[in-house]
Amino acid sequence: MHWSKIHRYGVVLAAALLMAACNSDMQVKVPGNIEDALYDRYPDSGIRALEWSLSDDGFFVAECRMDGYHCKVWFDASAHWYMTETSDLVYRSLPDDVREDFEERSGRREGEVRRVDFDYVESRYVVEGDRAYYFYRERDDNFIKRVDGAWENRPIVISDDMLRIVGEHFDAQVTTIVDADMEGSPLRLDLCEGGVQELTRYKTMYFDTPVMWLAIVWRVWPNEVPSAVLEAVRAVVDNSRWQAVYRVEHQCMEHKCMERAYGFRLDNGTRLYFADDGRQETCMDEVPLSE
Repeated sequence: MHWSKIHRYGVVLAAALLMAACNSDMQVKVPGNIEDALYDRYPDSGIRALEWSLSDDGFFVAECRMDGYHCKVWFDASAHWYMTETSDLVYRSLPDDVREDFEERSGRREGEVRRVDFDYVESRYVVEGDRAYYFYRERDDNFIKRVDGAWENRPIVISDDMLRIVGEHFDAQVTTIVDADMEGSPLRLDLCEGGVQELTRYKTMYFDTPVMWLAIVWRVWPNEVPSAVLEAVRAVVDNSRWQAVYRVEHQCMEHKCMERAYGFRLDNGTRLYFADDGRQETCMDEVPLSE
């Protein structure tokens, strides 16, 4: 994954003026550098029926047909590419693992099948089911998430600072960003360590702000937990109440250090944290434990 710093999406004067003059998704005359960026990115795609619009969040969107598919391509005002959505995919063309998992979870397809390619985030398939959308990694066909109700595809904008912090903690050669939540609190990046053929580990990195990370959390098996920790937990709560166990790396701003612990999510939603020596931690209450 390429994490080098580039000029990022922001509120720039040209986009602000256009947004003031246009309604959401109204057709616009696109600047030449952005149009050039589209053809530079897809030089051999046979683009036709091209139409540009400006989204309500400031992206220039090219709507066209490429290689026989209906596509939308998003650029920011600096001509940086963020996302391409390819529609009209044939359901039978999806990988077998994706179709089998989708049919087990949803029962039947009710709408569109799309492929979405992002900058910085892995490509994915999106399949519309009965009142929900199902997301799968293109890399290995694994299920990512389900979104109930209405859903609109939008670019995922990750700041340079967040990418830099990820690069400080993870090996870019074996780590990819699978998903992100840039609207929740805390901010969240879902990452995968490892290749398709080797052992993979999914981790979640939380941020208080784009320049301040909060914690890295990943799920572990009980046999990975030190015996001192297990004994301490069992003195507090019965094993049958554990839903999941996590490894937690937490940035403690008060003591200006990084703390490591094991987090236990109970069936009533309670979260318990224990240091490696079995001591119960009370300063990690703000650290989420992923579902």
